[in-house]
Amino acid sequence: MDSRCTGYGPRSFYSGRIHTKGKVERRYGKLVASIKVPSGYGMWPAFWTLGGNISTVGWPSSGEIDILEWHSNEPTWMKSAVHYFANGAAQHFGTGANRGYSLADGFHVYEVEWTAGQMVFRLDNQVRATA
Repeated sequence: MDSRCTGYGPRSFYSGRIHTKGKVERRYGKLVASIKVPSGYGMWPAFWTLGGNISTVGWPSSGEIDILEWHSNEPTWMKSAVHYFANGAAQHFGTGANRGYSLADGFHVYEVEWTAGQMVFRLDNQVRATA
């Protein structure tokens, strides 16, 4: 776990992250987390992965899976995305799901299930997108 105070212009804020580089690497499978996103102006929590080869191939060639991105100015929306490099160009797929109530009001289960044929994104066990 890494926690630090950083700044952006005249503002300071704390940011935390959990690194699993060199500890966990998966090609297919399921990633699940129960998360309570923080409320407050300017919050942008995320639950995401990068390919283990990012330091050698760069982004987006390494691949990125955004299981959850949430913005405090759109508190009812969960966003997911996939970024990668294929056919000589960067490829991006993104989607959002409106729950109708603020996701900051409690814990929710965010999930991606990755098989050879697709990725299924779920929020509280309900399918929200398929890539």
